[in-house]
Amino acid sequence: MTATIVATLLMAPAFPGADRWPDLEAVSRREGWVRMPIGQRIAHAGRALMGTPYVGGTLDVSPEMGEVLRPNLAGMDCVTFAEQAWALAVATESDGIDRRRFLAELTQIRYRGGHNFGYAARLHYFSDWMHDHVRRGRAMDVIKGSLEASPFTRPVGFMTRNAEKYPGLARPGMLDTMKEVEATLNATPRWWWAKPISDDSAQRLQTGDIVGFADVRPGLDCAHVGIVWREGSHVRVMHASSRAMRVVLDGEIAALVNGNRAWSGLLAIRPIDPQRK
Repeated sequence: MTATIVATLLMAPAFPGADRWPDLEAVSRREGWVRMPIGQRIAHAGRALMGTPYVGGTLDVSPEMGEVLRPNLAGMDCVTFAEQAWALAVATESDGIDRRRFLAELTQIRYRGGHNFGYAARLHYFSDWMHDHVRRGRAMDVIKGSLEASPFTRPVGFMTRNAEKYPGLARPGMLDTMKEVEATLNATPRWWWAKPISDDSAQRLQTGDIVGFADVRPGLDCAHVGIVWREGSHVRVMHASSRAMRVVLDGEIAALVNGNRAWSGLLAIRPIDPQRK
């Protein structure tokens, strides 16, 4: 266990939203999360977080301290919502949710290779985040191999070209390190569905899949992240919405992508159930 995880465990009772833990455990027991496949567990954890206020920038509140794991169930953006729902799902046990495992899993989810060795270890770009989990056998690429899949070749570079927006890049050597991360990602094969997203493609998605909405702006891969929630043939998305300013269950994914001029397509992974100890 790393020193970062140990430090986080020591501060765990005080992390924002920790007072929600008993209610989340009660929901997990009532709905029987422990008996569900991992995708349904993730989606039900996400549903239990619905209504949580949208708050951006919670991971960069004090960059001068260095990179510290920051759980926050009181306010979340689209990425931290998906990460924490996944971590809650993995940490679910028959009698509740194991907080120690939640924090350890959140480290596995948020950082390259599951290790927090600094700001550049955080998986800032969604396509980097999804590739790291696929590489480690923690998830599968939903889109690769599908009929309408195509290579995602748009280069990233937004962070280093706009370093003033990211206080963590001001630390010595960090800008060059992030340029190396971006170069490696740009050389990594990735797959997506370019819009328009067909109904056939959308039907490949399952409850609990984690999707990234590709951005039209140069240098970015995805602008937004959500969790799939299926109701029969209706493929909807849960996400922390900056427009609604809270976590919501929204409309059909294909229609949302196709109707948004800021989005150019979709990337998606399906978490794999880890072996329970």
